[in-house]
Amino acid sequence: MGKLDISRDIAEFINERKVFRRRQKKRLTKPFPWQHKKTLVVMKVVALLLAKHCHLVSKLKDLHPWIVNSGATSHMCQDKEVFSTLKQLSKSVNIVLGDGRALQAAGKGDITLDMVLPNGESKLCTMHNVLYVPSLSYNLLSVSQTSQRGNIIKFSESACYILSNSHKLIAKAEMKCGLEYNVVNKANVTCSLTNEDAWHRRFGHLGLCNLQKLSRKELVKGYKFDTSQELTFCESCTHGKQHRTKFPTSVRRAEVPLCLVHSDLCGKMNEKSLSGAEYVLSFIDDKTHFTWVYFLKRKDEAFEKFVEWKTMVENESGVKLKALRTDNGGEFTSPRFQSYLKKEGVVHECTVPKTPEQNGKAERMN
Repeated sequence: MGKLDISRDIAEFINERKVFRRRQKKRLTKPFPWQHKKTLVVMKVVALLLAKHCHLVSKLKDLHPWIVNSGATSHMCQDKEVFSTLKQLSKSVNIVLGDGRALQAAGKGDITLDMVLPNGESKLCTMHNVLYVPSLSYNLLSVSQTSQRGNIIKFSESACYILSNSHKLIAKAEMKCGLEYNVVNKANVTCSLTNEDAWHRRFGHLGLCNLQKLSRKELVKGYKFDTSQELTFCESCTHGKQHRTKFPTSVRRAEVPLCLVHSDLCGKMNEKSLSGAEYVLSFIDDKTHFTWVYFLKRKDEAFEKFVEWKTMVENESGVKLKALRTDNGGEFTSPRFQSYLKKEGVVHECTVPKTPEQNGKAERMN
């Protein structure tokens, strides 16, 4: 297997798609280049790599670095949690981005960052009048606002230094990818990715042995991976390899009818019934396993059907409903439903979210 040049394969794929569209318009029956097995394999690999790369970019954005920006008129931050003080703006402020899009600031406040200096020491620095812009992709440190407070900013080929008016170093920003200066603070130092970790994420959290194999056999062009380095701890891999223990089997059972009733709403169905119903509402008695089924056209009919069912079974059996077990669906947790259950003295047992095993009888009925 030769080297994989992603950029060249993408260009070839685009050209082949253009040919396909032209031939499709002319309704030709000749086979197209993209139908060949070799091209299909390349397309799948390219699509996989692009998807993983987009996944990596989205992960890196979650790190929210601070970027030194000479075009920003104010400091801007998209993370509400890092503000030490935050106030709502009395007047709306619109921020116009370089591509012409306009974002709206939701507040203004102060932020304190723990800056990491070149000698390894840390220094607490407070930025005042920082705009809170939730839709912003990155946090911006404004050069103009920093200078207006009497600070000095010096740029070099690989770094940017922020000095006080007494020429004492306050913060340092390092050049990243030849495009931007990222402020060095403890938050992004602990979250920064090594080159090996970046490739690990680009290939969908591929294992270390396979990553080293790609490097040794030179299977991917432009792939730089130090085989002597180990991967750092990956939280996503840990979560992905975890599994839930087997849910315990319940041995408890109601002693009398209507002591506990399981209920669930199933739907919306792909096809309507002859009467136009799209939902199925079931009630299962825990003692006798006797089941009642109602067909509903809309979800909001669940409350009326429950009242109708409750009145019927209580009159027929002479026994009052004691407890109802359901999931956390809106049809069961609505204020009207809850107030009725309290009025009638019925205990409502709701399952833990994403744990349908706790209402297994109703779930298996569906």
